[in-house]
Amino acid sequence: MRRFQERKEQCSRWKIEIPQSVSYKVLKASTESRILRIINVGNGEYELLGKTMTYVAKLGIFTCDCGVWPISGVPCSYAMASISHFSSMVAVRDKIGDYIHPSLTRTSFLNTYNNMIHHIIDQF
Repeated sequence: MRRFQERKEQCSRWKIEIPQSVSYKVLKASTESRILRIINVGNGEYELLGKTMTYVAKLGIFTCDCGVWPISGVPCSYAMASISHFSSMVAVRDKIGDYIHPSLTRTSFLNTYNNMIHHIIDQF
């Protein structure tokens, strides 16, 4: 119960909608995306050429061939390159929340820890 309450208080102090751990992953993916070559296929679909592999990212359905984005809910480096190309660089900061799974937002965390867990009396 103590840990539950601590997490609830910690979530309520967050100033931004995206938690710090998720923001760190997005920043890391953004940095890694700078070396990729982007080919715009159209309709929010991009082919991304890396040093050794080529992947396709589809922004409309939140998928990438590497498989990281659909599993983690956080855009991978290929998706970040696509998002940067699709949006202007200024708008990426404002729009990145649209590409992160809703379960990883501040609102979702607050809803998780909103209810109280009551203790169970031990009977002997």
